[in-house]
Amino acid sequence: MWSWKPNEEKGRRQEVKRLIGRLPRTQGREHQCDAERLGHLVREDDVWAVEPMIRLFEERPLSCRSLVADALGKIKDERAVDVLIAELVAPTGDHFLAAAALGRAKCKGAVEPIIAAMLSQKPGRFPNHAYLGPYVKALANIGCQGDRVDDALVFALQSVYSDRKVHQWEFDDVVKSVGKVGGAKTVPLLCMLFANSMTQTWKLTPVLMELETRLGRQVMVELLVAELHCADISAMGAAIVLGKMDWKPTSEEDKSLLKSALGKYECLRNQWKEYDRSAG
Repeated sequence: MWSWKPNEEKGRRQEVKRLIGRLPRTQGREHQCDAERLGHLVREDDVWAVEPMIRLFEERPLSCRSLVADALGKIKDERAVDVLIAELVAPTGDHFLAAAALGRAKCKGAVEPIIAAMLSQKPGRFPNHAYLGPYVKALANIGCQGDRVDDALVFALQSVYSDRKVHQWEFDDVVKSVGKVGGAKTVPLLCMLFANSMTQTWKLTPVLMELETRLGRQVMVELLVAELHCADISAMGAAIVLGKMDWKPTSEEDKSLLKSALGKYECLRNQWKEYDRSAG
């Protein structure tokens, strides 16, 4: 965090003005350094800088506008937010950086445009789903919750789960965002991921713990017990999570379902181990 004395504050403002004037004329590494320094110096109360930065953002080529978007996102001003939302929904806009900047601005009015832009990404449009990362991280930064946010997070989880080319850091971004703002609708898919990926359980456990804290233990148990009644792999994940929560079934039916799901999971683990031995 920058801390400025009165004379230093005047110098900071002058430097911001100088960088805004320089950016249209610089290129390459020099341009990158100027944009990064502008992002460091701009503060959220620099409303005087909004208009010149918007002009720079709108008049320059996309490479320059993308760099300025991050600095604009730091200024919590409606004019800056409107420009970033327009960039987010524009067919040729830099959607991903605009979403990230709106997330840093923590603008609740941007939630619906971010979700709409995210849900418009169809499977197969890109070589992988790395591009969902800025959307889900923006929603997590803003901190909004609800059915629409849950729908978007489920979409993202399904995308990274089904895409075998997805990078690990992309998976991590989506899962961490679910932990921050996810709701009841994300629990079934998290259970499926938990049971179907032995290497990811240590990352999914804190996410499920965050959900338990936010939703409450009773609600979380009810959601997980409901998954036990499913015939798919999510029942196995639910059984493991319930075990970690030290849950004890109170009915014979629940005891039987829990035992069956854990048994199936043990068989699945043995199959994975056998596959690893044969592949090695």
